[in-house]
Amino acid sequence: MIFTHTFDDDSWAVNTAAGWHRCLDALDQIVHGEPVELKDNAVDLREYYKEAFASL
Repeated sequence: MIFTHTFDDDSWAVNTAAGWHRCLDALDQIVHGEPVELKDNAVDLREYYKEAFASL
């Protein structure tokens, strides 16, 4: 699978990446027949992607 998300405003990149990360975590649980239990990790994910995209 290939997921593509485009947007005109780069300021949304961090939030978008964190949101996709959480959605793909849920998809992984569904594919493996597990109940969807999302961690409360949105703040950590935004910080992770903020650092990851800093050099771009």
